[in-house]
Amino acid sequence: MFWSFSAIWPQFFLFSKTIHLPSWASSWPFPMYIGIQVAFFSIAVIAMAVKNEDHRYKRVLLSPFVMPISAVVCFYLKYLNEGRAAEYLASNIVFNYLYMALFICFIPAIAVLALHEVFAFARKTVRKVVP
Repeated sequence: MFWSFSAIWPQFFLFSKTIHLPSWASSWPFPMYIGIQVAFFSIAVIAMAVKNEDHRYKRVLLSPFVMPISAVVCFYLKYLNEGRAAEYLASNIVFNYLYMALFICFIPAIAVLALHEVFAFARKTVRKVVP
């Protein structure tokens, strides 16, 4: 889900001073943060699909570093196709990758793990109270 969304609309995930939102984006709760919302839902699906606790943490904490690849590749191909200055392209790719990995994807990953821990604690507490 994240890869297809970020390949079609990479502007939601890449760093930009201005962003041009499509008309459908205004129906989302916070239109400027659609990228973070999509990353949250994608990482939540990853967290729910894994049964083993150790694998859950590994996959959720590694996914923010794999997820930005599609948007960064689209960014790279767009700039190559437009024939823009290639000397700035390498630094822009590295910056956009780190921006997506650390801000757009890592914050939702931490939120998903925190929610998982809250629900796991609630399940244990309810089991102790209700026999």
